[in-house]
Amino acid sequence: MAIYRKSVVNKRLNSLEAFYLELRKALEGKEPDTLGSKAYGYEKKEDFARDCTSINYNEVLVQLEHFKAEITGIKLMKNDAISPKRDY
Repeated sequence: MAIYRKSVVNKRLNSLEAFYLELRKALEGKEPDTLGSKAYGYEKKEDFARDCTSINYNEVLVQLEHFKAEITGIKLMKNDAISPKRDY
């Protein structure tokens, strides 16, 4: 096991959570435009809005890359481990 300063770990945790939330937000999408609801087989616009979501796939990919970059940063945390003093 390695020993890390909490400030280093907390920085990574905060970044990881922020990137995860952005990825989740992009993947959840937003309410679709109900003008085309009949083209998707929905008679009622309310049913279409309830059952479907509009996702910008490019935004999902961008947020996924941000999240993956933070994971890579976590993998590189081993360089931030502190060493014990030699005079113990």
